[in-house]
Amino acid sequence: MGLNETPSGERIHIGFFGRRNAGKSSLVNAVTGQELAIVSEVKGTTTDPVCKSMELLPLGPVMIIDTPGIDDEGELGEKRVGKSRQILNKTDIAVLVVDASAGKGEQEERLIRIFRRKNIPYLVAYNKTDLNGAEGTEGVRHEIWVSGLPLLSRRRATGGGWPLI
Repeated sequence: MGLNETPSGERIHIGFFGRRNAGKSSLVNAVTGQELAIVSEVKGTTTDPVCKSMELLPLGPVMIIDTPGIDDEGELGEKRVGKSRQILNKTDIAVLVVDASAGKGEQEERLIRIFRRKNIPYLVAYNKTDLNGAEGTEGVRHEIWVSGLPLLSRRRATGGGWPLI
């Protein structure tokens, strides 16, 4: 079944999760090849999930979902985090985006535990590896390294394709 014939609920849902300003929206834009999500240096720019239906080979019809930061704060921030948690309930594959200059912290480890508990296949994408402070954090199983955009032309560890999905 092609993209147009596949109902949204039957598509593979790929959710992009992580802290605010980890680069989730930039990565989603690179994967989709479109300026789908607004990108800004201001924390909390993504306020609601942003969805994009597309064909992603070899997976077929998918729904790419950019989510608000899981570490948002304040009354409004709690609502944004709630939206991200809702997306977890319909995610088939998770991409955890980590700012390589900040590294993985408790927020990311908590998300990984949730992915495992829910049996959601996941990978960790280290973004911003070209920035200072991102050295010495080599990828391991489930991890790819992203330096600059576009994603499909500048991977450090995988060498091509989406072998980890």
